[in-house]
Amino acid sequence: MNYKFFNKIILFVVLLICSVAILCSCVDNEVSPEKTPAYSQTAAPTATPEIVDTTAEYCVSVKDYYGKPFSGGVVVSFMKGEQQVAIQTINSEGNAIKQLEKDDYTIKLMFTGDESLYHYKTDDIKLSASVTSAEVLIAKRLTGTPTVIYANDQEHNVYFLKEGSNYSSIESGKRNYFLFKPAAAGLYKFSVQSKDITIGYYGGTHFIQDNNVAEIFDDTSFSMNIYSSMVGTTPESTITLVVGVDTTGDVNECIIGVERVGAPAHSYEDEPWITYEATVDLHKYILPSSSILGEFDLTASTQNYNLIFNTADGFYHLNSVDGPLVLVRLSKASKYLAPFKTILETTDVVKYFFDDNENFIKRERYGECLLQYIENADDKEGVYPLTKDLMYIIQQGGDYLGWFDPNNSVYLFKDNNGVNIPGINNDISWLFMCCYIK
Repeated sequence: MNYKFFNKIILFVVLLICSVAILCSCVDNEVSPEKTPAYSQTAAPTATPEIVDTTAEYCVSVKDYYGKPFSGGVVVSFMKGEQQVAIQTINSEGNAIKQLEKDDYTIKLMFTGDESLYHYKTDDIKLSASVTSAEVLIAKRLTGTPTVIYANDQEHNVYFLKEGSNYSSIESGKRNYFLFKPAAAGLYKFSVQSKDITIGYYGGTHFIQDNNVAEIFDDTSFSMNIYSSMVGTTPESTITLVVGVDTTGDVNECIIGVERVGAPAHSYEDEPWITYEATVDLHKYILPSSSILGEFDLTASTQNYNLIFNTADGFYHLNSVDGPLVLVRLSKASKYLAPFKTILETTDVVKYFFDDNENFIKRERYGECLLQYIENADDKEGVYPLTKDLMYIIQQGGDYLGWFDPNNSVYLFKDNNGVNIPGINNDISWLFMCCYIK
Protein backbone atom coordinates (compact mmCIF):
# COMPACT_ATOMS: atom_id res chain seq x y z
CA MET A 1 0.00 0.00 0.00
CA ASN A 2 1.23 3.39 -0.92
CA TYR A 3 1.21 5.17 2.44
CA LYS A 4 2.66 8.40 1.14
CA PHE A 5 -0.20 8.83 -1.32
CA PHE A 6 -2.74 8.09 1.40
CA ASN A 7 -1.24 10.65 3.74
CA LYS A 8 -1.40 13.34 1.05
CA ILE A 9 -5.11 12.60 0.57
CA ILE A 10 -5.77 12.94 4.28
CA LEU A 11 -3.85 16.27 4.40
CA PHE A 12 -5.87 17.55 1.43
CA VAL A 13 -9.16 16.69 3.13
CA VAL A 14 -8.11 18.42 6.34
CA LEU A 15 -7.11 21.55 4.47
CA LEU A 16 -10.43 21.49 2.59
CA ILE A 17 -12.45 21.24 5.79
CA CYS A 18 -10.54 24.15 7.35
CA SER A 19 -11.11 26.28 4.26
CA VAL A 20 -14.87 25.63 4.37
CA ALA A 21 -14.97 26.52 8.07
CA ILE A 22 -13.17 29.78 7.44
CA LEU A 23 -15.58 30.68 4.60
CA CYS A 24 -18.62 30.03 6.80
CA SER A 25 -17.20 32.22 9.52
CA CYS A 26 -16.71 35.10 7.11
CA VAL A 27 -20.24 34.76 5.78
CA ASP A 28 -21.69 34.87 9.30
CA ASN A 29 -19.68 37.99 10.16
CA GLU A 30 -20.75 39.90 7.05
CA VAL A 31 -23.00 42.84 7.93
CA SER A 32 -26.28 42.81 6.07
CA PRO A 33 -27.92 45.95 4.94
CA GLU A 34 -30.96 45.15 7.08
CA LYS A 35 -28.80 44.99 10.21
CA THR A 36 -26.78 48.11 9.49
CA PRO A 37 -27.49 50.58 12.36
CA ALA A 38 -28.90 53.94 11.30
CA TYR A 39 -26.81 57.02 12.09
CA SER A 40 -28.62 59.89 14.07
CA GLN A 41 -29.25 62.98 11.97
CA THR A 42 -30.17 65.45 14.90
CA ALA A 43 -30.13 69.12 13.78
CA ALA A 44 -27.84 71.58 15.56
CA PRO A 45 -29.75 73.74 18.17
CA THR A 46 -30.62 77.31 17.19
CA ALA A 47 -30.22 80.32 19.68
CA THR A 48 -33.50 81.60 21.35
CA PRO A 49 -33.81 85.38 21.03
CA GLU A 50 -33.69 87.22 24.46
CA ILE A 51 -37.07 88.72 25.54
CA VAL A 52 -36.58 92.22 27.01
CA ASP A 53 -39.28 93.43 29.45
CA THR A 54 -39.95 97.08 28.71
CA THR A 55 -42.42 97.56 31.58
CA ALA A 56 -42.06 98.12 35.32
CA GLU A 57 -44.34 98.14 38.34
CA TYR A 58 -44.90 101.69 39.56
CA CYS A 59 -46.20 102.35 43.08
CA VAL A 60 -47.43 105.64 44.57
CA SER A 61 -48.15 105.58 48.32
CA VAL A 62 -50.59 108.16 49.68
CA LYS A 63 -50.12 108.72 53.42
CA ASP A 64 -50.81 111.35 56.03
CA TYR A 65 -47.92 113.32 57.47
CA TYR A 66 -47.47 110.77 60.25
CA GLY A 67 -47.12 107.70 58.04
CA LYS A 68 -50.63 106.28 58.18
CA PRO A 69 -52.14 105.09 54.88
CA PHE A 70 -54.70 107.44 53.41
CA SER A 71 -57.40 105.29 51.85
CA GLY A 72 -60.65 105.94 50.10
CA GLY A 73 -61.67 108.49 47.53
CA VAL A 74 -58.23 109.11 46.00
CA VAL A 75 -57.16 108.22 42.44
CA VAL A 76 -53.54 108.53 41.24
CA SER A 77 -53.01 109.80 37.68
CA PHE A 78 -49.75 108.93 35.88
CA MET A 79 -48.86 111.73 33.47
CA LYS A 80 -46.42 112.23 30.59
CA GLY A 81 -46.38 115.93 30.09
CA GLU A 82 -50.00 116.98 29.87
CA GLN A 83 -51.14 113.54 28.72
CA GLN A 84 -52.70 111.12 31.16
CA VAL A 85 -51.21 107.67 30.58
CA ALA A 86 -52.98 105.68 33.31
CA ILE A 87 -55.02 106.04 36.49
CA GLN A 88 -55.23 103.83 39.55
CA THR A 89 -57.38 103.96 42.69
CA ILE A 90 -55.42 103.57 45.91
CA ASN A 91 -56.01 100.36 47.86
CA SER A 92 -56.69 99.90 51.58
CA GLU A 93 -52.98 100.33 52.29
CA GLY A 94 -52.91 103.68 50.50
CA ASN A 95 -51.00 102.35 47.46
CA ALA A 96 -51.73 102.85 43.76
CA ILE A 97 -49.87 100.12 41.84
CA LYS A 98 -49.68 100.08 38.03
CA GLN A 99 -47.66 98.15 35.41
CA LEU A 100 -46.40 100.72 32.88
CA GLU A 101 -43.80 101.15 30.17
CA LYS A 102 -40.49 102.22 31.64
CA ASP A 103 -40.49 105.95 31.18
CA ASP A 104 -40.61 109.30 32.95
CA TYR A 105 -43.89 110.17 34.69
CA THR A 106 -45.29 112.92 36.87
CA ILE A 107 -48.08 112.38 39.39
CA LYS A 108 -51.42 114.05 39.99
CA LEU A 109 -54.12 113.19 42.51
CA MET A 110 -57.82 113.12 41.77
CA PHE A 111 -60.58 112.89 44.37
CA THR A 112 -64.04 111.41 44.29
CA GLY A 113 -65.05 114.21 46.68
CA ASP A 114 -64.19 117.89 47.00
CA GLU A 115 -60.47 118.38 46.30
CA SER A 116 -60.43 121.65 48.23
CA LEU A 117 -60.81 119.65 51.46
CA TYR A 118 -57.27 118.30 51.10
CA HIS A 119 -53.76 119.72 51.20
CA TYR A 120 -50.94 117.96 49.35
CA LYS A 121 -47.98 118.63 47.04
CA THR A 122 -47.01 116.57 43.98
CA ASP A 123 -44.96 119.10 41.98
CA ASP A 124 -41.62 117.60 42.96
CA ILE A 125 -42.59 113.95 42.51
CA LYS A 126 -40.97 112.35 39.45
CA LEU A 127 -40.99 108.70 38.41
CA SER A 128 -38.61 107.13 35.89
CA ALA A 129 -37.26 103.79 34.71
CA SER A 130 -34.97 103.73 37.73
CA VAL A 131 -37.29 105.44 40.25
CA THR A 132 -40.51 103.42 40.31
CA SER A 133 -41.98 104.39 43.68
CA ALA A 134 -42.97 107.63 45.38
CA GLU A 135 -44.86 108.93 48.40
CA VAL A 136 -47.50 111.67 48.52
CA LEU A 137 -48.25 113.27 51.92
CA ILE A 138 -51.79 114.50 52.41
CA ALA A 139 -53.69 116.36 55.14
CA LYS A 140 -57.27 117.45 55.62
CA ARG A 141 -57.87 121.18 55.43
CA LEU A 142 -59.75 122.72 58.33
CA THR A 143 -62.86 124.18 56.74
CA GLY A 144 -66.45 124.99 57.56
CA THR A 145 -67.95 127.52 59.93
CA PRO A 146 -65.49 128.54 62.66
CA THR A 147 -66.38 128.56 66.34
CA VAL A 148 -65.94 131.78 68.31
CA ILE A 149 -63.96 131.62 71.56
CA TYR A 150 -62.50 134.33 73.78
CA ALA A 151 -58.98 134.39 75.16
CA ASN A 152 -57.45 137.38 76.99
CA ASP A 153 -60.56 139.41 76.12
CA GLN A 154 -59.98 138.87 72.41
CA GLU A 155 -62.28 137.10 69.99
CA HIS A 156 -60.87 134.17 68.00
CA ASN A 157 -62.48 132.25 65.15
CA VAL A 158 -61.25 128.69 65.48
CA TYR A 159 -61.71 125.28 63.85
CA PHE A 160 -62.07 121.80 65.28
CA LEU A 161 -59.18 119.40 64.73
CA LYS A 162 -59.82 115.83 63.64
CA GLU A 163 -57.82 112.67 64.18
CA GLY A 164 -55.08 112.38 61.56
CA SER A 165 -53.25 115.19 59.76
CA ASN A 166 -54.83 118.65 59.79
CA TYR A 167 -53.72 121.55 57.59
CA SER A 168 -54.39 125.17 58.47
CA SER A 169 -53.11 128.60 57.67
CA ILE A 170 -51.89 130.48 60.74
CA GLU A 171 -50.83 133.98 61.71
CA SER A 172 -47.17 134.44 62.52
CA GLY A 173 -46.25 136.12 65.78
CA LYS A 174 -49.43 135.28 67.70
CA ARG A 175 -51.09 132.30 69.31
CA ASN A 176 -53.42 130.43 67.00
CA TYR A 177 -56.15 128.42 68.71
CA PHE A 178 -57.83 125.17 67.70
CA LEU A 179 -60.40 122.92 69.37
CA PHE A 180 -60.58 119.15 69.70
CA LYS A 181 -63.48 116.99 70.84
CA PRO A 182 -62.51 113.29 71.28
CA ALA A 183 -64.72 110.52 69.95
CA ALA A 184 -63.41 107.96 72.43
CA ALA A 185 -61.31 107.69 75.56
CA GLY A 186 -57.59 107.22 75.03
CA LEU A 187 -54.10 108.66 75.21
CA TYR A 188 -53.93 111.31 72.49
CA LYS A 189 -50.81 112.85 71.01
CA PHE A 190 -50.88 116.28 69.35
CA SER A 191 -47.88 117.33 67.28
CA VAL A 192 -46.62 119.76 64.66
CA GLN A 193 -44.16 119.21 61.82
CA SER A 194 -42.09 122.38 61.93
CA LYS A 195 -39.44 123.30 64.49
CA ASP A 196 -40.54 126.90 64.02
CA ILE A 197 -43.89 126.04 65.62
CA THR A 198 -44.72 125.05 69.20
CA ILE A 199 -47.95 123.41 70.36
CA GLY A 200 -49.63 123.18 73.75
CA TYR A 201 -52.82 122.44 75.67
CA TYR A 202 -54.54 125.49 77.15
CA GLY A 203 -57.55 124.13 79.04
CA GLY A 204 -61.22 124.36 78.15
CA THR A 205 -63.25 126.93 76.28
CA HIS A 206 -64.81 128.35 79.45
CA PHE A 207 -61.40 129.27 80.85
CA ILE A 208 -58.51 129.45 78.39
CA GLN A 209 -55.23 129.45 80.28
CA ASP A 210 -52.09 131.39 79.50
CA ASN A 211 -49.65 128.52 80.00
CA ASN A 212 -49.38 125.06 78.51
CA VAL A 213 -50.96 122.67 81.06
CA ALA A 214 -50.47 119.42 79.15
CA GLU A 215 -49.48 116.32 81.12
CA ILE A 216 -46.56 115.41 78.84
CA PHE A 217 -45.08 117.83 76.36
CA ASP A 218 -42.10 119.18 74.47
CA ASP A 219 -41.87 122.01 71.93
CA THR A 220 -43.42 120.13 69.01
CA SER A 221 -45.89 117.81 70.76
CA PHE A 222 -47.96 117.09 73.83
CA SER A 223 -49.89 114.07 75.05
CA MET A 224 -53.02 113.91 77.14
CA ASN A 225 -55.14 111.20 78.73
CA ILE A 226 -58.82 111.44 77.79
CA TYR A 227 -60.83 109.32 80.20
CA SER A 228 -64.22 107.80 79.57
CA SER A 229 -65.74 110.28 82.00
CA MET A 230 -64.71 113.07 79.61
CA VAL A 231 -66.51 111.55 76.63
CA GLY A 232 -70.28 111.83 76.77
CA THR A 233 -73.04 110.45 74.60
CA THR A 234 -73.51 113.84 72.92
CA PRO A 235 -71.06 116.52 71.73
CA GLU A 236 -72.38 118.84 74.43
CA SER A 237 -71.45 116.37 77.18
CA THR A 238 -67.96 115.69 75.78
CA ILE A 239 -64.91 117.67 76.84
CA THR A 240 -63.54 120.26 74.40
CA LEU A 241 -59.79 120.81 74.47
CA VAL A 242 -58.22 124.12 73.54
CA VAL A 243 -55.01 123.63 71.56
CA GLY A 244 -52.65 126.54 70.96
CA VAL A 245 -49.99 126.94 68.25
CA ASP A 246 -47.24 129.58 68.47
CA THR A 247 -44.66 130.47 65.83
CA THR A 248 -41.00 131.23 66.41
CA GLY A 249 -40.32 132.21 62.80
CA ASP A 250 -42.06 133.60 59.75
CA VAL A 251 -44.53 130.72 59.28
CA ASN A 252 -47.99 131.03 57.76
CA GLU A 253 -49.17 127.42 57.63
CA CYS A 254 -48.92 124.29 59.73
CA ILE A 255 -49.72 120.60 59.86
CA ILE A 256 -51.20 119.45 63.18
CA GLY A 257 -51.31 115.74 63.86
CA VAL A 258 -53.85 114.21 66.24
CA GLU A 259 -53.33 110.55 67.02
CA ARG A 260 -54.86 108.18 69.55
CA VAL A 261 -51.75 106.27 70.58
CA GLY A 262 -53.25 103.98 73.21
CA ALA A 263 -55.63 103.50 76.08
CA PRO A 264 -55.67 106.07 78.87
CA ALA A 265 -53.51 105.33 81.89
CA HIS A 266 -55.44 103.64 84.68
CA SER A 267 -56.23 106.06 87.43
CA TYR A 268 -58.97 107.24 89.71
CA GLU A 269 -60.66 108.42 86.51
CA ASP A 270 -61.87 104.85 86.21
CA GLU A 271 -63.68 105.07 89.55
CA PRO A 272 -67.45 105.70 89.52
CA TRP A 273 -68.85 109.20 89.80
CA ILE A 274 -71.03 110.31 92.68
CA THR A 275 -73.69 112.62 91.29
CA TYR A 276 -74.44 115.43 93.71
CA GLU A 277 -78.18 115.99 94.14
CA ALA A 278 -79.99 119.08 95.34
CA THR A 279 -80.82 118.85 99.02
CA VAL A 280 -83.93 121.06 98.78
CA ASP A 281 -86.94 121.33 96.53
CA LEU A 282 -86.34 124.00 93.90
CA HIS A 283 -88.88 126.58 92.78
CA LYS A 284 -88.78 129.24 90.10
CA TYR A 285 -87.12 132.39 91.37
CA ILE A 286 -88.21 135.81 90.10
CA LEU A 287 -86.03 138.78 90.97
CA PRO A 288 -88.11 141.74 92.12
CA SER A 289 -88.23 144.29 89.29
CA SER A 290 -86.95 147.15 91.44
CA SER A 291 -83.91 145.24 92.66
CA ILE A 292 -80.44 146.77 92.49
CA LEU A 293 -77.60 144.29 92.64
CA GLY A 294 -74.51 144.98 94.70
CA GLU A 295 -71.05 143.50 94.10
CA PHE A 296 -68.78 141.92 96.68
CA ASP A 297 -65.41 143.57 97.21
CA LEU A 298 -63.01 140.65 97.16
CA THR A 299 -60.29 142.71 98.83
CA ALA A 300 -62.47 143.49 101.85
CA SER A 301 -62.06 142.02 105.31
CA THR A 302 -63.78 138.73 105.98
CA GLN A 303 -65.78 140.37 108.79
CA ASN A 304 -67.39 142.72 106.27
CA TYR A 305 -69.40 139.88 104.75
CA ASN A 306 -71.02 137.67 107.36
CA LEU A 307 -73.32 135.24 105.57
CA ILE A 308 -76.24 134.06 107.70
CA PHE A 309 -78.38 131.07 106.74
CA ASN A 310 -82.12 131.63 107.06
CA THR A 311 -83.78 128.31 107.86
CA ALA A 312 -87.18 129.71 106.97
CA ASP A 313 -86.46 130.41 103.30
CA GLY A 314 -83.37 128.17 102.90
CA PHE A 315 -81.18 131.03 101.60
CA TYR A 316 -78.16 132.98 102.79
CA HIS A 317 -78.51 136.63 103.75
CA LEU A 318 -75.89 139.27 104.35
CA ASN A 319 -74.95 140.06 107.99
CA SER A 320 -78.32 139.03 109.46
CA VAL A 321 -81.10 136.48 109.00
CA ASP A 322 -83.26 139.06 107.29
CA GLY A 323 -80.44 141.01 105.67
CA PRO A 324 -79.87 141.50 101.93
CA LEU A 325 -80.46 138.31 99.97
CA VAL A 326 -77.30 136.85 98.46
CA LEU A 327 -77.61 135.62 94.84
CA VAL A 328 -75.50 133.47 92.51
CA ARG A 329 -74.99 134.37 88.86
CA LEU A 330 -75.79 131.14 87.04
CA SER A 331 -76.53 132.33 83.49
CA LYS A 332 -74.59 135.59 83.21
CA ALA A 333 -70.83 136.00 83.42
CA SER A 334 -69.07 137.42 86.43
CA LYS A 335 -66.09 139.74 86.16
CA TYR A 336 -63.66 136.83 86.31
CA LEU A 337 -65.32 133.78 84.77
CA ALA A 338 -68.05 132.56 82.47
CA PRO A 339 -71.27 131.49 84.22
CA PHE A 340 -72.04 127.88 85.11
CA LYS A 341 -74.53 127.73 82.25
CA THR A 342 -71.74 128.41 79.72
CA ILE A 343 -69.27 126.11 81.47
CA LEU A 344 -71.74 123.22 81.38
CA GLU A 345 -72.14 123.56 77.63
CA THR A 346 -68.64 122.13 77.16
CA THR A 347 -67.73 120.29 80.37
CA ASP A 348 -68.91 119.34 83.84
CA VAL A 349 -68.15 120.90 87.21
CA VAL A 350 -66.50 118.31 89.44
CA LYS A 351 -64.23 117.65 92.40
CA TYR A 352 -61.86 114.81 93.26
CA PHE A 353 -61.35 114.16 96.96
CA PHE A 354 -58.08 112.90 98.45
CA ASP A 355 -56.90 112.25 101.99
CA ASP A 356 -53.85 113.83 103.61
CA ASN A 357 -51.63 111.17 102.03
CA GLU A 358 -52.95 111.93 98.54
CA ASN A 359 -54.98 108.72 98.45
CA PHE A 360 -58.10 108.94 96.33
CA ILE A 361 -61.38 108.96 98.25
CA LYS A 362 -64.17 109.81 95.80
CA ARG A 363 -65.14 112.08 92.98
CA GLU A 364 -68.31 114.15 92.70
CA ARG A 365 -69.99 115.78 89.73
CA TYR A 366 -72.26 118.79 90.11
CA GLY A 367 -73.52 119.42 86.59
CA GLU A 368 -76.96 117.86 86.94
CA CYS A 369 -77.65 119.72 90.15
CA LEU A 370 -76.51 123.01 88.63
CA LEU A 371 -78.75 122.52 85.61
CA GLN A 372 -81.75 122.22 87.93
CA TYR A 373 -80.79 125.50 89.59
CA ILE A 374 -80.23 127.19 86.22
CA GLU A 375 -83.67 126.07 85.07
CA ASN A 376 -85.22 127.77 88.11
CA ALA A 377 -83.09 130.94 87.98
CA ASP A 378 -84.53 134.35 87.16
CA ASP A 379 -85.03 134.52 83.40
CA LYS A 380 -83.74 138.05 82.98
CA GLU A 381 -80.70 138.24 85.27
CA GLY A 382 -79.97 134.51 85.50
CA VAL A 383 -79.59 134.59 89.28
CA TYR A 384 -80.79 132.28 92.05
CA PRO A 385 -80.54 132.79 95.83
CA LEU A 386 -77.45 131.29 97.45
CA THR A 387 -78.26 127.93 99.06
CA LYS A 388 -76.07 125.43 100.89
CA ASP A 389 -75.92 123.46 97.64
CA LEU A 390 -74.61 126.37 95.59
CA MET A 391 -72.11 127.46 98.26
CA TYR A 392 -70.76 123.90 98.45
CA ILE A 393 -70.50 123.52 94.65
CA ILE A 394 -68.73 126.86 94.10
CA GLN A 395 -66.25 126.22 96.92
CA GLN A 396 -65.54 122.56 96.12
CA GLY A 397 -65.43 122.91 92.33
CA GLY A 398 -63.32 126.06 92.48
CA ASP A 399 -60.95 124.58 95.03
CA TYR A 400 -60.34 121.51 92.90
CA LEU A 401 -59.72 123.54 89.73
CA GLY A 402 -57.41 126.01 91.47
CA TRP A 403 -59.57 129.06 90.98
CA PHE A 404 -58.70 130.44 94.42
CA ASP A 405 -55.03 129.44 94.67
CA PRO A 406 -52.67 132.35 93.80
CA ASN A 407 -49.91 129.86 92.97
CA ASN A 408 -52.02 127.92 90.50
CA SER A 409 -51.85 128.69 86.78
CA VAL A 410 -55.68 128.85 86.60
CA TYR A 411 -55.99 131.36 89.43
CA LEU A 412 -58.90 133.60 88.47
CA PHE A 413 -57.94 136.95 89.86
CA LYS A 414 -55.44 138.39 87.40
CA ASP A 415 -55.25 141.67 85.53
CA ASN A 416 -55.12 142.01 81.75
CA ASN A 417 -51.38 141.38 81.82
CA GLY A 418 -51.80 138.06 83.62
CA VAL A 419 -50.48 139.44 86.93
CA ASN A 420 -52.19 138.46 90.19
CA ILE A 421 -54.42 141.24 91.49
CA PRO A 422 -53.02 142.37 94.85
CA GLY A 423 -55.08 142.28 98.02
CA ILE A 424 -57.55 139.52 97.11
CA ASN A 425 -58.94 137.99 100.31
CA ASN A 426 -58.74 134.23 99.74
CA ASP A 427 -61.33 133.55 102.45
CA ILE A 428 -64.07 135.32 100.53
CA SER A 429 -62.79 135.07 96.94
CA TRP A 430 -65.37 132.37 96.18
CA LEU A 431 -67.99 135.14 96.31
CA PHE A 432 -66.80 136.35 92.88
CA MET A 433 -69.78 134.56 91.35
CA CYS A 434 -72.23 136.12 93.79
CA CYS A 435 -73.99 139.43 94.26
CA TYR A 436 -76.64 140.71 96.69
CA ILE A 437 -79.81 142.75 96.60
CA LYS A 438 -79.12 146.19 97.99
